[in-house]
Amino acid sequence: MSALTSNFPIFDIKGDPRQSSTATNPSIEPVSSDLASIDMYQTLGLIGSGVTVFMKNPLVGWASLFCCLVSYARRKVSTSTSSHPLQTMLFCTVALAMVYNNAV
Repeated sequence: MSALTSNFPIFDIKGDPRQSSTATNPSIEPVSSDLASIDMYQTLGLIGSGVTVFMKNPLVGWASLFCCLVSYARRKVSTSTSSHPLQTMLFCTVALAMVYNNAV
């Protein structure tokens, strides 16, 4: 029986919630830095440029290029090593060039 219960997480409950004098408020943990560094505009630009190539839609290509430009404008100098907005911007421009030149 102990093998089954060892797989489940153990919750650390302090105090009795029925008595307000012994109950403690749970602390909220901050968001990890890995999740906080995700740039949604860069992600939208990357997905949009892929959609541009496969669906041959230049409107999505222009929107993804706009998202890449917004991502480049919003980036911080301290997080410049973790994100690559210029590579995504190059992918967007190549996708637009392929659509307008009918290379796809």
